[in-house]
Amino acid sequence: MSAGAGSLLLLAVESASRTASAALFRGHQLLGARSSAPEQHHSETVLALIASLLDEHAAAADDLDAFAVGIGPGAFTSIRIGVATIKGLAFQSERPVAPVSTLAAIAHQCFSEHAEVNCVIAAIDARLGQIYAGTFELDRDPGSAAGAARLRGAEALLTTRAVLESAPRGARVAGELPPRLAESVAEAARSDLVILPSSAQPRAVAVGSLGLAALARGEWLLASALAPRYLQLAEAEQTRRAAESPAAGGASASLDTPGKL
Repeated sequence: MSAGAGSLLLLAVESASRTASAALFRGHQLLGARSSAPEQHHSETVLALIASLLDEHAAAADDLDAFAVGIGPGAFTSIRIGVATIKGLAFQSERPVAPVSTLAAIAHQCFSEHAEVNCVIAAIDARLGQIYAGTFELDRDPGSAAGAARLRGAEALLTTRAVLESAPRGARVAGELPPRLAESVAEAARSDLVILPSSAQPRAVAVGSLGLAALARGEWLLASALAPRYLQLAEAEQTRRAAESPAAGGASASLDTPGKL
């Protein structure tokens, strides 16, 4: 990276959930942020959000020094829109791109907004009784920051019950959550768990903060190497692989079994 940390103009995008957002940073200073309405399709909003931010600060896409983008997990099409947008803006350039876990962004927001929270289960509804989830812990030593949160285990696609039954005591649960999560918490007899407000959803501001930290550590990619992180195959791909399975008379193919948190 050629630009100094203090002058770096960075664009962050998060689109893995129902609400898309974009944020613009000058170094670690947040210049501005935009979010779409939940009912708007990301293909119609992401570029408009970016254009609005750049126009407000008299900047052009060519002025951007670096990028950060939420790569999932989350809704397949939504993730692809954000990743494709950043790949397009950084196409055929050496500008660095920081790929950021959408679940890590949720946890970062929670740690930043709730000083008393030390453990967050970041989750996104995957429907059919499953959620994408990751458990993040933060050691709030005087010198630590929200960006220093540690992932406990691995991010995974799990049943809602499996996540709740294995959750650390007193953890907070946040993100784009299943509608019946409160009932699921009661059914799992986990009254110690606290569900944070629905506003704790992935946002580009958190993606940008984590992206800046990653860039400082040298953890970045060129746009050509950027790819979404799904944690499961899209429905069409699952159907194709099922048709190719030995039971269907085709080539052998299997899905990874989701692990535990």
